[in-house]
Amino acid sequence: MLTLCMDTSHKYMGIALLDGETIIDQKSMDCFKKQSELLLVEVDAMLKKNGFTPKDIKAICISKGPGSYTGVRIAMTVAKVLGALEPIDVYTLSTLRLYSAGQKGMTLLDARSGRAYCGDYRTEDGKESILTLEELQAMDLSDVKLFADGHLLGKEDCFLPIGECFEKNRASWEKVENIHALIPEYFKGIEGYQKQA
Repeated sequence: MLTLCMDTSHKYMGIALLDGETIIDQKSMDCFKKQSELLLVEVDAMLKKNGFTPKDIKAICISKGPGSYTGVRIAMTVAKVLGALEPIDVYTLSTLRLYSAGQKGMTLLDARSGRAYCGDYRTEDGKESILTLEELQAMDLSDVKLFADGHLLGKEDCFLPIGECFEKNRASWEKVENIHALIPEYFKGIEGYQKQA
C-alpha cells in the first residue's frame, strides 16, 4: 500500500513514500517559510520519479505538531483535501515522536521565547511537555540521546532520515476517523503542559 508521509512542522520539510516497511523514496530540505510553495511541487516530483500518480496513494501520514503554527497546517491541509476527495486513510503522528525514529531518547524542538518542546521517550509510555531552557539545562541529560534541536543544549542537531522516522514509528500512527475534524496539536503557552505520548 503506497503511503505518502509529510512533515512541514519545522524548518525542514520532509516527504517520503512508503510501501509497507519499504522506504521507496525520501527527501528532507531546509525551506523555512517556503513549505507552502514547495510541498506539492516536491510531492509531485517524487511521485513521477518513482512511476506513481496521486491516484496510487492509498494512505497518508503527517506530523500533527507541536511545531510551527503555520508549518503544521501546510501538510495537514494537503492531507485533509486528499482525504476528503479520495478514499484514502489518513494518519497522524506527534512531531516529537516522529523525530525520535522510534528510538529511546529525548526530542527537543525550539518553541521560541527560551522554551523547547520536549518529547521524553526514555520509557515506553513517553511524555511530551514544554520546558524552559533553564529547566532543561538543570537536568542531567549527559547520557541521553538527543534528537532534532540538540543545539538548544549546546549539542549537535540530530535529524534522522525522514522516511525512517515515519516507518520506525508506525506503531504510533493514529488513524483519523473524521478528516473534517482534524486539527493541529499545539501546546505552546500552556504552562505546565504535559501529556502521555
